[in-house]
Amino acid sequence: QSLAAREDYIPLIVKAGGIAPLIGLLQAESLVAQECAAGVLCNLTHEVKSRPEIVKAGAIAPLVALLRSGSAPAQEKAAGALRSLSAGSAQHAVAIVKETGVPPLANLLRTGSEDARTHAAAALLNLSQGHAKHNDIITKEGCVG
Repeated sequence: QSLAAREDYIPLIVKAGGIAPLIGLLQAESLVAQECAAGVLCNLTHEVKSRPEIVKAGAIAPLVALLRSGSAPAQEKAAGALRSLSAGSAQHAVAIVKETGVPPLANLLRTGSEDARTHAAAALLNLSQGHAKHNDIITKEGCVG
């Protein structure tokens, strides 16, 4: 996780093909592997240029799955990654909603740690911006009121 936290290493990790193995680890049986992979992907999403590659590699579905069934640390990191992926990208926001990411984000908003709630709230805000249909889905989950 520490190498991915350094902005100068992020493009190198992406260019070296590091995204696909990380996505595979999101689905590993080991909770530690899931948490570490989600943490690295969360760090990689901080670099705007890496986000399309992460989405194209298929990260959204396993990140949403972690929100539903991962450990609390994995959920927090997955929410952080989805927060970044949804920021400023209507296409990524639509993909997250299509993967039914709103219900587990809403649940995390109610039940997660402080950092998890922060990530979930920001992700839901990103998903709602400019998307009336998304706003309806978010409202139905009880996040507005």
